[in-house]
Amino acid sequence: MTDILYHTPLRSSLPQQRWNAEADAAELKRHAAETAARQREQTQRQAQEREAANAAARTAEAQIAALRVELEEQYDVRRERWFNT
Repeated sequence: MTDILYHTPLRSSLPQQRWNAEADAAELKRHAAETAARQREQTQRQAQEREAANAAARTAEAQIAALRVELEEQYDVRRERWFNT
């Protein structure tokens, strides 16, 4: 037997390169969109946490203010009783 080398002509790899480039571009675009969505979610979550913390602080401040008013009223009542008796 003789060795006969068969030559197959090379096809252009340009379509494959184009397809790979489009696939890479689509992947990059998807990754960028996911990253932007995660950043938006994180920003919204941080804003909600800040708002919740501010609301809790306002609630605590309001409770303290109400207690001060109540204590001042009780002090005034007792002072009036003390000086009027």
